[in-house]
Amino acid sequence: MITGTLNKNSGSDVYITDDQNPRQISVRSGQYLYLSVHDCWIPVVIRFSPEIGDWVFQNLENVNVNGQKVMIKS
Repeated sequence: MITGTLNKNSGSDVYITDDQNPRQISVRSGQYLYLSVHDCWIPVVIRFSPEIGDWVFQNLENVNVNGQKVMIKS
């Protein structure tokens, strides 16, 4: 499992900055992630919304994607 912080570029790219290795892992629209919320991990789907031109968590559109602590299973 890889844990890190979600970051957005000025374009439509989003990536995870790995906490343990100095690398970036690209994230694609529709990918399952686990979002850290009050010391627990909840499964979420990240999507690029062409209507608003930004990345959102499906069903959690009011949560800002940039800077969130996430985990992916590798």
